[in-house]
Amino acid sequence: MAYQTGVLEALNDWGVNYREYPGCRTRGYSSFWPLGMVEHHDAIEARWTYPPSIFADGRPPPNYLPGPITNFCNTFDGIVWVIALGAANHAGTGSWRGIYGNSKVWGLEQQNAGNGVQVYPDAQIESTVLLTSALAEFSGFDASMVCRHAEWTSRKIDPYGPWQDGHLWQNDMDHFRALVAQGGTPDMTEAESKMLVEIHQELFGQPKFGYPKLRDAATGLMIAKAKGSRQGWITNGIVKVKAQKGLGGFLANRGVPKVEMEPEVLGAIPVVGE
Repeated sequence: MAYQTGVLEALNDWGVNYREYPGCRTRGYSSFWPLGMVEHHDAIEARWTYPPSIFADGRPPPNYLPGPITNFCNTFDGIVWVIALGAANHAGTGSWRGIYGNSKVWGLEQQNAGNGVQVYPDAQIESTVLLTSALAEFSGFDASMVCRHAEWTSRKIDPYGPWQDGHLWQNDMDHFRALVAQGGTPDMTEAESKMLVEIHQELFGQPKFGYPKLRDAATGLMIAKAKGSRQGWITNGIVKVKAQKGLGGFLANRGVPKVEMEPEVLGAIPVVGE
Protein backbone atom coordinates (compact mmCIF):
# COMPACT_ATOMS: atom_id res chain seq x y z
CA MET A 1 0.00 0.00 0.00
CA ALA A 2 1.22 3.54 -0.71
CA TYR A 3 1.83 6.50 1.56
CA GLN A 4 -1.12 7.01 3.92
CA THR A 5 -1.92 10.58 2.89
CA GLY A 6 -5.65 9.99 3.37
CA VAL A 7 -5.09 9.96 7.11
CA LEU A 8 -4.86 13.77 7.09
CA GLU A 9 -8.57 14.00 6.35
CA ALA A 10 -9.22 11.64 9.25
CA LEU A 11 -7.18 13.86 11.56
CA ASN A 12 -9.26 16.83 10.45
CA ASP A 13 -12.49 14.90 11.04
CA TRP A 14 -11.39 14.01 14.56
CA GLY A 15 -10.28 17.53 15.40
CA VAL A 16 -6.63 16.61 15.92
CA ASN A 17 -4.50 19.74 16.34
CA TYR A 18 -1.67 18.88 13.96
CA ARG A 19 1.10 20.38 11.85
CA GLU A 20 2.85 18.86 8.84
CA TYR A 21 6.62 18.53 9.06
CA PRO A 22 8.15 19.36 5.64
CA GLY A 23 8.18 16.33 3.36
CA CYS A 24 5.97 14.20 5.59
CA ARG A 25 3.60 13.07 2.82
CA THR A 26 6.30 11.14 0.96
CA ARG A 27 8.68 10.28 3.81
CA GLY A 28 9.23 6.70 4.91
CA TYR A 29 8.72 3.40 3.15
CA SER A 30 5.76 3.31 0.79
CA SER A 31 5.04 -0.34 1.59
CA PHE A 32 2.91 0.51 4.61
CA TRP A 33 -0.29 -1.12 5.77
CA PRO A 34 -0.76 -0.36 9.50
CA LEU A 35 -2.83 -2.82 11.52
CA GLY A 36 -1.97 -1.37 14.92
CA MET A 37 -0.04 1.33 16.75
CA VAL A 38 2.97 1.53 19.07
CA GLU A 39 3.22 4.36 21.61
CA HIS A 40 6.66 5.75 22.58
CA HIS A 41 8.36 8.53 24.51
CA ASP A 42 11.19 10.39 22.80
CA ALA A 43 13.66 10.25 25.75
CA ILE A 44 14.84 13.78 24.89
CA GLU A 45 15.73 15.82 27.96
CA ALA A 46 15.45 19.27 26.38
CA ARG A 47 11.97 20.61 25.75
CA TRP A 48 11.26 21.31 22.06
CA THR A 49 8.52 23.14 20.18
CA TYR A 50 9.65 22.23 16.64
CA PRO A 51 10.41 18.54 16.05
CA PRO A 52 14.09 17.61 16.34
CA SER A 53 15.53 16.55 12.99
CA ILE A 54 16.30 13.07 14.32
CA PHE A 55 12.63 12.14 13.88
CA ALA A 56 12.81 12.64 10.11
CA ASP A 57 16.50 12.08 9.40
CA GLY A 58 17.30 9.24 11.77
CA ARG A 59 19.95 8.58 14.39
CA PRO A 60 23.63 9.14 13.48
CA PRO A 61 26.48 6.69 14.24
CA PRO A 62 27.55 4.95 16.35
CA ASN A 63 23.95 3.87 16.98
CA TYR A 64 22.86 4.52 13.44
CA LEU A 65 19.18 4.17 12.57
CA PRO A 66 17.91 5.49 9.24
CA GLY A 67 15.01 7.91 9.33
CA PRO A 68 12.23 8.43 9.68
CA ILE A 69 12.07 6.98 13.18
CA THR A 70 8.43 7.85 13.84
CA ASN A 71 5.22 8.69 12.02
CA PHE A 72 4.10 11.33 14.53
CA CYS A 73 5.33 13.19 17.57
CA ASN A 74 3.47 15.40 20.00
CA THR A 75 4.34 18.17 22.42
CA PHE A 76 3.49 18.76 26.06
CA ASP A 77 0.77 21.17 24.98
CA GLY A 78 -0.87 18.60 22.71
CA ILE A 79 0.27 19.66 19.22
CA VAL A 80 0.78 16.69 16.91
CA TRP A 81 3.46 16.83 14.22
CA VAL A 82 3.09 14.56 11.19
CA ILE A 83 6.61 13.32 10.39
CA ALA A 84 6.11 10.47 7.91
CA LEU A 85 3.13 8.91 6.16
CA GLY A 86 5.14 5.91 5.07
CA ALA A 87 6.51 3.20 7.33
CA ALA A 88 9.01 4.45 9.92
CA ASN A 89 11.80 2.72 11.84
CA HIS A 90 10.30 2.96 15.30
CA ALA A 91 9.15 -0.42 16.62
CA GLY A 92 11.97 -2.73 15.59
CA THR A 93 12.11 -6.40 16.54
CA GLY A 94 9.05 -7.52 18.44
CA SER A 95 5.35 -8.09 17.99
CA TRP A 96 1.89 -7.41 19.38
CA ARG A 97 -1.14 -9.65 19.03
CA GLY A 98 0.17 -11.35 15.90
CA ILE A 99 1.51 -8.31 14.05
CA TYR A 100 5.19 -7.50 13.61
CA GLY A 101 7.36 -5.18 11.56
CA ASN A 102 7.38 -1.42 11.12
CA SER A 103 5.27 -1.72 7.97
CA LYS A 104 2.34 -2.89 10.09
CA VAL A 105 2.22 -0.27 12.86
CA TRP A 106 1.89 3.48 13.25
CA GLY A 107 4.32 5.07 15.71
CA LEU A 108 4.04 8.13 17.95
CA GLU A 109 6.90 9.72 19.89
CA GLN A 110 5.57 11.69 22.85
CA GLN A 111 7.71 14.50 24.16
CA ASN A 112 9.01 13.20 27.49
CA ALA A 113 12.40 12.38 28.98
CA GLY A 114 11.08 9.00 30.12
CA ASN A 115 12.88 9.30 33.46
CA GLY A 116 9.83 8.45 35.54
CA VAL A 117 9.68 11.97 36.98
CA GLN A 118 8.69 14.21 34.08
CA VAL A 119 4.91 14.37 33.83
CA TYR A 120 2.78 13.86 30.71
CA PRO A 121 0.37 16.83 30.89
CA ASP A 122 -3.37 16.35 30.40
CA ALA A 123 -3.22 18.14 27.04
CA GLN A 124 -0.60 15.72 25.77
CA ILE A 125 -2.48 12.62 26.94
CA GLU A 126 -5.69 13.91 25.36
CA SER A 127 -3.76 14.54 22.14
CA THR A 128 -2.32 11.01 22.20
CA VAL A 129 -5.74 9.46 22.79
CA LEU A 130 -7.39 11.51 20.06
CA LEU A 131 -4.64 10.81 17.50
CA THR A 132 -4.66 7.09 18.30
CA SER A 133 -8.44 6.94 18.02
CA ALA A 134 -8.33 8.68 14.64
CA LEU A 135 -5.63 6.32 13.32
CA ALA A 136 -7.49 3.26 14.57
CA GLU A 137 -10.67 4.30 12.78
CA PHE A 138 -8.84 5.25 9.59
CA SER A 139 -6.77 2.05 9.41
CA GLY A 140 -9.53 -0.25 10.60
CA PHE A 141 -8.12 -1.66 13.84
CA ASP A 142 -9.48 -1.46 17.36
CA ALA A 143 -7.96 -0.35 20.66
CA SER A 144 -6.69 -3.84 21.45
CA MET A 145 -4.11 -3.40 18.67
CA VAL A 146 -2.52 -0.42 20.42
CA CYS A 147 0.48 -1.09 22.65
CA ARG A 148 3.41 0.44 24.48
CA HIS A 149 6.82 -0.13 22.98
CA ALA A 150 7.52 -2.03 26.20
CA GLU A 151 4.70 -4.43 25.30
CA TRP A 152 6.04 -4.83 21.77
CA THR A 153 9.47 -5.84 23.06
CA SER A 154 11.09 -6.46 26.45
CA ARG A 155 14.09 -4.42 25.26
CA LYS A 156 12.19 -1.16 25.83
CA ILE A 157 10.44 0.64 28.71
CA ASP A 158 8.54 3.32 26.82
CA PRO A 159 6.36 5.14 27.23
CA TYR A 160 7.21 5.45 30.89
CA GLY A 161 6.21 7.82 33.65
CA PRO A 162 3.31 9.62 35.30
CA TRP A 163 0.33 11.32 33.72
CA GLN A 164 -0.85 14.59 35.22
CA ASP A 165 -3.99 12.87 36.50
CA GLY A 166 -1.98 10.24 38.41
CA HIS A 167 -2.04 7.33 35.98
CA LEU A 168 1.24 5.70 35.01
CA TRP A 169 2.09 4.50 31.51
CA GLN A 170 3.82 1.43 32.92
CA ASN A 171 0.76 0.38 34.96
CA ASP A 172 -2.27 1.75 33.15
CA MET A 173 -2.05 0.81 29.48
CA ASP A 174 -5.41 -0.96 29.69
CA HIS A 175 -6.90 2.33 30.89
CA PHE A 176 -5.35 4.08 27.89
CA ARG A 177 -6.77 1.47 25.52
CA ALA A 178 -10.19 2.01 27.10
CA LEU A 179 -9.92 5.74 26.40
CA VAL A 180 -9.04 5.00 22.78
CA ALA A 181 -11.97 2.59 22.50
CA GLN A 182 -14.41 5.26 23.64
CA GLY A 183 -12.89 7.93 21.43
CA GLY A 184 -11.49 10.39 23.98
CA THR A 185 -10.94 11.25 27.60
CA PRO A 186 -14.27 11.57 29.44
CA ASP A 187 -15.12 15.11 30.46
CA MET A 188 -18.91 15.34 30.11
CA THR A 189 -21.25 15.55 33.04
CA GLU A 190 -24.57 13.72 32.97
CA ALA A 191 -26.37 17.03 32.51
CA GLU A 192 -24.16 17.91 29.53
CA SER A 193 -24.74 14.50 28.01
CA LYS A 194 -28.51 14.91 28.35
CA MET A 195 -28.36 18.36 26.80
CA LEU A 196 -26.27 17.04 23.90
CA VAL A 197 -28.96 14.46 23.15
CA GLU A 198 -31.66 17.14 23.20
CA ILE A 199 -29.69 19.45 20.90
CA HIS A 200 -28.96 16.63 18.49
CA GLN A 201 -32.65 15.68 18.39
CA GLU A 202 -33.69 19.28 17.82
CA LEU A 203 -31.26 19.78 14.95
CA PHE A 204 -31.27 16.39 13.30
CA GLY A 205 -34.14 14.29 14.66
CA GLN A 206 -34.02 10.96 16.43
CA PRO A 207 -31.01 8.84 15.41
CA LYS A 208 -31.94 5.53 13.85
CA PHE A 209 -29.79 3.51 16.22
CA GLY A 210 -30.08 5.54 19.40
CA TYR A 211 -27.23 6.94 21.47
CA PRO A 212 -25.03 4.05 22.67
CA LYS A 213 -22.65 5.15 25.43
CA LEU A 214 -23.13 8.76 24.41
CA ARG A 215 -21.48 10.22 27.47
CA ASP A 216 -18.21 8.49 26.64
CA ALA A 217 -18.41 8.45 22.86
CA ALA A 218 -19.23 12.12 22.41
CA THR A 219 -15.94 13.33 23.87
CA GLY A 220 -12.99 14.21 21.67
CA LEU A 221 -14.21 15.78 18.45
CA MET A 222 -17.39 17.20 19.91
CA ILE A 223 -16.58 18.72 23.26
CA ALA A 224 -13.64 20.56 24.69
CA LYS A 225 -14.75 22.71 27.59
CA ALA A 226 -13.15 25.64 25.81
CA LYS A 227 -9.97 23.74 24.88
CA GLY A 228 -9.12 25.04 21.44
CA SER A 229 -7.66 21.77 20.13
CA ARG A 230 -11.12 20.34 19.49
CA GLN A 231 -14.07 21.40 17.41
CA GLY A 232 -16.63 21.63 20.19
CA TRP A 233 -17.28 24.06 23.01
CA ILE A 234 -19.42 24.19 26.13
CA THR A 235 -21.41 27.40 26.35
CA ASN A 236 -23.20 28.15 29.62
CA GLY A 237 -22.94 24.50 30.58
CA ILE A 238 -24.64 23.38 27.35
CA VAL A 239 -22.82 21.32 24.76
CA LYS A 240 -23.02 22.93 21.34
CA VAL A 241 -21.43 21.63 18.19
CA LYS A 242 -19.65 23.55 15.48
CA ALA A 243 -17.89 21.63 12.74
CA GLN A 244 -18.11 21.68 8.98
CA LYS A 245 -18.84 17.98 9.03
CA GLY A 246 -21.39 18.25 11.81
CA LEU A 247 -20.95 15.40 14.25
CA GLY A 248 -18.27 14.02 11.93
CA GLY A 249 -17.42 10.38 11.35
CA PHE A 250 -16.52 9.78 14.97
CA LEU A 251 -19.96 8.91 16.27
CA ALA A 252 -20.94 7.04 13.12
CA ASN A 253 -19.31 3.85 14.38
CA ARG A 254 -21.31 4.15 17.57
CA GLY A 255 -24.72 4.30 15.92
CA VAL A 256 -25.15 8.05 15.60
CA PRO A 257 -25.41 8.93 11.89
CA LYS A 258 -22.98 11.32 10.27
CA VAL A 259 -24.65 14.62 9.50
CA GLU A 260 -23.98 17.81 7.59
CA MET A 261 -24.82 21.16 9.15
CA GLU A 262 -26.38 23.79 6.94
CA PRO A 263 -24.55 27.16 6.90
CA GLU A 264 -27.40 28.89 8.71
CA VAL A 265 -27.29 26.27 11.47
CA LEU A 266 -23.53 26.67 11.86
CA GLY A 267 -23.92 30.44 12.00
CA ALA A 268 -26.56 30.21 14.69
CA ILE A 269 -24.40 28.26 17.13
CA PRO A 270 -22.59 30.49 19.63
CA VAL A 271 -18.93 29.68 20.17
CA VAL A 272 -16.72 30.15 23.20
CA GLY A 273 -12.93 30.00 23.11
CA GLU A 274 -12.50 30.50 19.37
